[in-house]
Formats: sequence, C-alpha cells, structure tokens
Amino acid sequence: MLEILKQHFFQCSVNSVAVMYIMSKLLNEKINLKDYKTYITLLIFVLSGIFNFLYVNNLMRLLTMSIIVFFGSYFLFKKNVKLTLLCTVFEQIIVVISEMILTIFSIFILNINYTEINKNFLGNFFYVLVISLFMILIINLKITAKLYKIFFNKTEKIKFENLGIYSILIIISVNFFIVSNFLELTFQKVFLINIIFMIIYLIILLFAIYNQNEKIEFKQKNQILINTLNEYEKMLDYQRIDNHENKNQLLVIKSMVQKGNKKVIEYLDEIIKEKREDNEVIYSKAKMIPSGGLQGLIYQKMLLMQENNINVILNVS
Repeated sequence: MLEILKQHFFQCSVNSVAVMYIMSKLLNEKINLKDYKTYITLLIFVLSGIFNFLYVNNLMRLLTMSIIVFFGSYFLFKKNVKLTLLCTVFEQIIVVISEMILTIFSIFILNINYTEINKNFLGNFFYVLVISLFMILIINLKITAKLYKIFFNKTEKIKFENLGIYSILIIISVNFFIVSNFLELTFQKVFLINIIFMIIYLIILLFAIYNQNEKIEFKQKNQILINTLNEYEKMLDYQRIDNHENKNQLLVIKSMVQKGNKKVIEYLDEIIKEKREDNEVIYSKAKMIPSGGLQGLIYQKMLLMQENNINVILNVS
C-alpha cells in the first residue's frame, strides 16, 4: 500500500504542477513560489489526485477533479468566481485533448492495443508525465490563446448560475468521452458512441450560449432605446416650458403696446439680452460637437442645468 501511495504521489505531483501552470496562464497570474498558499494548493491537488485515482469511480473522476481544481485555483489566485470556473472548464478540456492525442498516437502509430493501454499505461508515471508535457505544450500554442479568447467572449455575458450548469454538462460529456471502459465494447465503437454524445452536448451548449448572448444584446439595445426616448421626452418638456414662458412674455408685450407703455422697448431689450446671454454662451460651447443628435441633446441638457443653477463645464477636444 505504501509503495502504491508513493508511486501515485510522484504522478500526481507532476500532474498538479502542470495544472497549476495552466491555470496561472489562463488567469494571467504568476505563481509566487514565496507564497505559502502555492504549496498548500499544490498539496491539496496532490492528495486529492491520489484519493481521486484510488477511490473515485472512473465516470466521476473528471468531475471531482474539476471541482478540486476550481476551489484550489480560487484559493490561490483569488480571481472572480465566474472567471475561475471558465478557466477550470478550459483547463479540463486541455487535459482531455492531451489524453486523446496520446491515446490515438499509441494506437495508430505505436500499434498498442487499447486494452493494453487501459491496463498497463493508465496511471503509469511515464503516461502521466507525457500527458502533462502535452498540456503545457498546448497551453503555450497561439491557437490555444485565440480559442480561449473566443471561448471567454462567448461566455462572459452568461449568468453564473447558468454557466455552472453548462460547465457541469460539458465536463460530464467530456468525461464520457475519455472513459472508454464503462461498456464491454471495442475501442472503435466506444469512440464512435462518445463522439456522438459529445456532438449532441456541444450543440446544446453552443445553442444555449448563442440564445443567452442574443437575449442580453437585445435587452441592451432596448435599454438604449428607452433611455433615448426618455431624453427626448425631457427635451420636449423643456421646450414646452420655454414656449409657455415666451407666450407669457408676448402677452405682457401686447398689453404694454395696447396701453401705450413707453417701457416696452426696454422690456424687449431686456428679454433679448437675457436670451442672447443665456443661449449663445451655452451654444458656443455645444456647437463644437459634431451635429447628428448629440449636439442638440447636450445643448438642451446644458440649458436645463443652467435653469436649475448647476454650473456646467464642457471641454471638447
């Protein structure tokens, strides 16, 4: 038993270092070798990996390891929960791709029987070392960075609770793909069945992501439209008040003319001067903004703020 634990300790240590390196790359964080959290996280990964390999069912192994990587990475790097979850899913996909590459290479290039791989190579130190090297190689490829950016951009608008469901779904789907000994079938048949499962789940996932993004974009466009309409309503209210004031002034002028009041000219001069001083100073600032709707909107807002005794500073580069 001690010998088995010793063997798995070295295997899990190599794999844990690779996992920590990949998560640091995805989260854009450096591993601080002087920080005690680094060694605590590494120890958690190693011990959990040993327990996972010895006592967890094959069908659940990837899911439990994903949970361990998620909490360990969150503890070490203290990044956003949603971002850590996305990176964990992406890291597990890299693990699966690495295992697929090695398995396909062993079967079709080295002509090793799949049953022999299952019995003699899975859990082998050399096997784990090669997979870990593949993982490190994949994460440093330019195409991986591009795919991660696409993956992140397509999922960043999804709510956390929905993202959690989608993540578990894809992890379970991928788990079925790499666990080929759950049925007594040939490798070719198991491979085909799992490919079909993966395609179905992937279509569901992509469709859900597309619908969610479309819904969010539609909501954002509607909100912009509502805000614009509200602004125009405020502008109309301001113009209504301004027109009412103009009518009152005209009625005063009419009354003064009818009574032959000699101060009518002074009254007119006062109104014209007030309007010119109020509007021209503001307009001289706003007219530097290109026309097309924004100029008029800012002009009206500045008039409204001036009416409410709010000091306005407008600087157009």
